[in-house]
Amino acid sequence: MGRTLKHYQDHLSVYFHRYAISISIGTLNNFILNTFFNFKLKDRLPVRFLKFYCIGLGALGVSSLLLYVFIDHLNINVALAKIATIAIVVLLQYNLNKTFSFKDSDDDLPVT
Repeated sequence: MGRTLKHYQDHLSVYFHRYAISISIGTLNNFILNTFFNFKLKDRLPVRFLKFYCIGLGALGVSSLLLYVFIDHLNINVALAKIATIAIVVLLQYNLNKTFSFKDSDDDLPVT
């Protein structure tokens, strides 16, 4: 018996949910590590986490777009495209998180 479109949609749905869960767990893990070991700022954690998570989702989109452009339009080798994408996205994410997610609370105070 042939497989239906519904079968394939259900199959992809399972993978999407697993992927979303793994991305969320990885992002939470990275937030904890950055909070306690890298930036060492433990105030306003819910706000910091929300910013961190949004930057992570944005980075996922940038990563997908870069891979698409590198592989499908510039015909770059897949392995090289992945290496270049990781390098670009890691630098982008670090700088965005340093600037927005882990900006020191004292930076918000007016200079006297």
